[in-house]
Amino acid sequence: MLCISCSGILSLIYSSLKIYRTDGGRPFLLFMASVLLYSLGYMFELSGNSAESIFFALKIEYLGIPFISVFWFLFALEYNTYAIKNKLLYASLFLIPITTVILLYTNEHHHLYYGEFGVDDSGPFPVALFTKGMWYYVQFAYAQTLSLAGVVLFFGMARRARGYRKKHAKAIFLGSTIPWCGNLLEQLGLTLPGIDMAPFYLALPAPVFSIAMSRLLMFNVAPIARTKVFETMHTPVLVLDKDCNIADFNQHARRILPELTHNTTGLSAFEVFEKHEEFVHKLKTMDADPMEVEFHHDGETLHFSMSATRLVSSGGDAIGFAVLLYDITENKLLLQKLHKMATLDALTQVYGRNFFVDTCMIEVNRVSRYGGSLPFLLIDVDHFKQVNDTYGHVAGDLVLRNVTAAFRNVLRSSDIIGRYGGEEFAIMLPETDLDGARNLAERLRNEVRNTTTSYEGHKINVTISVGIAYFSTREGMQQPSGKPLLDMLLKEADKALYRAKDMGRDQVQESVL
Repeated sequence: MLCISCSGILSLIYSSLKIYRTDGGRPFLLFMASVLLYSLGYMFELSGNSAESIFFALKIEYLGIPFISVFWFLFALEYNTYAIKNKLLYASLFLIPITTVILLYTNEHHHLYYGEFGVDDSGPFPVALFTKGMWYYVQFAYAQTLSLAGVVLFFGMARRARGYRKKHAKAIFLGSTIPWCGNLLEQLGLTLPGIDMAPFYLALPAPVFSIAMSRLLMFNVAPIARTKVFETMHTPVLVLDKDCNIADFNQHARRILPELTHNTTGLSAFEVFEKHEEFVHKLKTMDADPMEVEFHHDGETLHFSMSATRLVSSGGDAIGFAVLLYDITENKLLLQKLHKMATLDALTQVYGRNFFVDTCMIEVNRVSRYGGSLPFLLIDVDHFKQVNDTYGHVAGDLVLRNVTAAFRNVLRSSDIIGRYGGEEFAIMLPETDLDGARNLAERLRNEVRNTTTSYEGHKINVTISVGIAYFSTREGMQQPSGKPLLDMLLKEADKALYRAKDMGRDQVQESVL
């Protein structure tokens, strides 16, 4: 029977060589090798006929016995995707087993493992007869603790695992209970007298493991690789069944959707993510084309491109969806930055000329279509060339920034302002009559006059000249519209500005179309 069990264990070890790099593969291989050494040593023990030969067989057995529980525990730990990262802690697991081997091999000098040692030849086979030393109980307690810990790990996995991993855990847990049941029978005295049944109990799970490896693909590389890719890929993935209940998710999905926990598996995605209204709406539509969605995480807004892939069974039936969220936050921020660079003047942070004209065209077309009034202001900073010539261009740039800051103190959020030239600014005032435009222009002039720019100990004050062009729709008259109307406003505002300069600057002039 031992020969048969050793053959089965060897076959299992050979199969394990192919998968030793997978989770738990290496400690499982070493676990079975330890059981093999125990069984081979016991074969020699049963065939021995003297105390010396039996004790020699024990030395072979103890190359495996102390390590069986350690490798079993490590197998359970790694298969459950846990890891002992501290090398010192990992090595400490082998401290007692190695000490056991050393004490056994030197037992005649101290008798810490075996007290008295002899041979019992009253049964069908001569076997070792001994009294137990202090260290025997230490090794026994340590082995039982680690073995139980491994069984508990697989019991927990069998309860919480899903899919093929659940089948694996159940099979392994079933196999691990066999040695425990055998140990219980031996303690109750229900086994063959004079025979150590432990090698047989440890070999009995081998058929169960063989079935798990061959039919349940216990160490199959493909599903384990899929799990690794699923968990380590940087793209958040959410798996939903056909009723939009949460079936699975990876850790990156959990980071942006903290509502995801093991307790949410099987719950409706619409209920779990009810706080994310935009995301829920897109889940309900479940369009195959990518859609953009925003999430707020740790005080910042994250942008994702969301796509859904329909999952089908081998029979072609729809079974659910895989929702992939590609992080496009950096691209979005870059586009916003490029848009800002294209629309805003770099120095003054008001609209650049081209974008200002495009924005004004929206208001011009609205007034042309529905009627209304359009005041257009053209502003020039008086004697700006003297500022540059006297204090330098750095001071001139600082003056322009302060002038635009003064404009913002007066303007409404709906007013449109742009830098039209070097020191020229243009402003359109939607929904404003001529009196309102005059008053605002005067306020702008006074605000700039009262603004002082400090530069290298110098106090710089400037004034502005303002030209107003005013257009209002009138019934029964053919009115210009679109680009011609904007060109006309600019032309008339420019005329009014030059009149303000000719009349001494620091004033407002107007022209009504």
